[in-house]
Amino acid sequence: MKTITTFGLLAVSLLTFFLSCNKSASDMQKSKTEPDSNMKIATLSNDSLRKIKVCTALVSESHAPDSGKEAFGNSDLFWPEDKRTLYVNFLDGDPIVQQKVMNVAKQWENYCGLKFIFSNSPNPDITISFNEIGSWSYIGKDSKGKIPSMNYGWLNADTPQSEYDRVVLHEFGHAIGLYHEHQNNNSNPIIWNEPVVYQYYMGPPNNWSKEEVDYNLFKRYSSSEYNGTEFDPFSIMQYSLPAEFTKNGYHLSSVYKLSETDKKFIASIYPK
Repeated sequence: MKTITTFGLLAVSLLTFFLSCNKSASDMQKSKTEPDSNMKIATLSNDSLRKIKVCTALVSESHAPDSGKEAFGNSDLFWPEDKRTLYVNFLDGDPIVQQKVMNVAKQWENYCGLKFIFSNSPNPDITISFNEIGSWSYIGKDSKGKIPSMNYGWLNADTPQSEYDRVVLHEFGHAIGLYHEHQNNNSNPIIWNEPVVYQYYMGPPNNWSKEEVDYNLFKRYSSSEYNGTEFDPFSIMQYSLPAEFTKNGYHLSSVYKLSETDKKFIASIYPK
């Protein structure tokens, strides 16, 4: 697992770069055959297409790639040693949904030295809304001062618990400094079927530019740029990947809990 990880309709500002993650309410297709490199996106079933929604993780300009500071093991984005209690404010939302988010987020506390205090702090570290488009979070201490710094655009009182587990663990992973696993270059088996991926993400509902697809999906970080483990397909920071998006038929199912590598790695970053 690598350290540090709304919709594509959000404008890319001069101060913000984007990293994408998938929303999938259930496992994606699991084709074992190698897809043709010229495959059209139509080969994906309608059900699969409906399940793919994009959320984003945000990083401020000072930690963007061109600055030379953005890396999966960049200690600049981890919360400092003297900041092990993080104050979290809800800006809006249904109390039932708020409670579900709190319950899931606190699972991270079992494996590291961080504590989340949900309150009405006058100086919060993380602020959560449910009113923006998509689900997303700023990375690590870039969350400080952002209003909101995290958003859950598709969670409601009727959302299945499994989706709360998948999305909330993932977004709080971003908030404590974790990036997306698919950009880990250490033993990463993903061989992207680029024409298919471009066709999908450059169309609705995401409408990304080619540059956004390249940055959000295809860009990988070398071992000199991050401090982490080998690629972990079970990481909560990974997202589901249909086989049609890869040339080698590699696919990933949705993840609903922290992997053993997630637990060990976050403990090494924020020891108790």
